[in-house]
Amino acid sequence: MVQLRYHTKRCELKQVQTLRDSFSGGGMVDPESGLGRSRPWEVLVNQRAGRKGRAARAVEGALRQAGVAARFHVPQTPEEGRRIAWDLSRQNVVVAALGGDGTVNDIGSQLVGGKAWLAMLPGGTENLMCRSAGFPTHPVKAVERLLTARAVRWDVGRLGHRVFLGLAGVGLDGEICERAEGVLREQLGQMVYWLAALGQVPLKPKTYSVKWNSSGLAEVQQVVFSNVPLYGGGLIMNADAAPTDGWLDMAVFPWKGYGARLGQFLSLLPVSWARKFPGPVRARVKQAHLEAKGRLPAHVDGEPFLVENPSISIYPEALWVLQATPPSLSPSL
Repeated sequence: MVQLRYHTKRCELKQVQTLRDSFSGGGMVDPESGLGRSRPWEVLVNQRAGRKGRAARAVEGALRQAGVAARFHVPQTPEEGRRIAWDLSRQNVVVAALGGDGTVNDIGSQLVGGKAWLAMLPGGTENLMCRSAGFPTHPVKAVERLLTARAVRWDVGRLGHRVFLGLAGVGLDGEICERAEGVLREQLGQMVYWLAALGQVPLKPKTYSVKWNSSGLAEVQQVVFSNVPLYGGGLIMNADAAPTDGWLDMAVFPWKGYGARLGQFLSLLPVSWARKFPGPVRARVKQAHLEAKGRLPAHVDGEPFLVENPSISIYPEALWVLQATPPSLSPSL
């Protein structure tokens, strides 16, 4: 049995709540689930999702038209949203997060080990997890598909004391997310990640070491752990990543100079000529450990923070998520 609980301030792991780990087979479908429309909905809305509340009104109209009972919550702070989600986690409801990947992380992290099903509604810049679960980026179309989706158990990753549902990164990844924060992201959308990444190319990174299984690398500038295949900027970082397979797919970028750094960046582009550039070292892991002198920039599901010598691990089948069948893996919006 795994003991987990999530702190309402930073979603930090605590040894309190019992999480069942006796399920066999990744991505098990809830035998009592039926479809997404079989439970009442509790919709938590990020105030910045959509323009002037249009997304929330559109979702409310779609649920009303489908005859689904729904309550809407507009938390004034992320902490309030996490507290509401935690209170709902033990109930037989659909808890829908209307916002970007950070909102999905805030809400989903509080539902781990509970009875509630997580529904992801697009309202952010990238909507990586919503898209990886097979849903379109139009809120009404996403609702329509969610109502016929089934609840599947997703794995949950941990970076240090922070939970992630989609992906986490350390080093350059954390720097990019930090630079992409704020109003500029809302104005430029997906382009802000490209600009932030290009701005980091001429800067010398802080390097560190990473160890996994019986392998390891020193002088590393970036590591990405993927639970879903999609990555920021419309890219696919780890194409084989799946949130129901019990593994994290890891991409390690060694520091070999500025030219190599640019080549590694170009290797991720979805074009044939990019294949000539050497890409990252890839592996599938259940655990890994990073070591550095001082704290490192990092992120979980796009939310930046600083971390010191973190360990990375995975908790299989930890969260009920409404997922389309088959999920879409298209990198495009």
